Amino acid sequence: MIVVEFLNNILPTVDRELSTMMQRIMTKRGVRSLIGSKVEDISDDKKPLVSVMKSDGTTEKFRLI
Repeated sequence: MIVVEFLNNILPTVDRELSTMMQRIMTKRGVRSLIGSKVEDISDDKKPLVSVMKSDGTTEKFRLI
């Protein structure tokens, strides 16, 4: 599972410390977080892809399951 968050932490409306703790827990459970990233495109093909612009300016594509 991948979480894409445009703002600078996973839970932007809660305390920073709690947000950091939650992100660590999610990472330990196999959830990948892309912080400071945004979804640019979702293709509507037989094998749908999501394009994500990451905070470092690179683009990554993920296949939807």
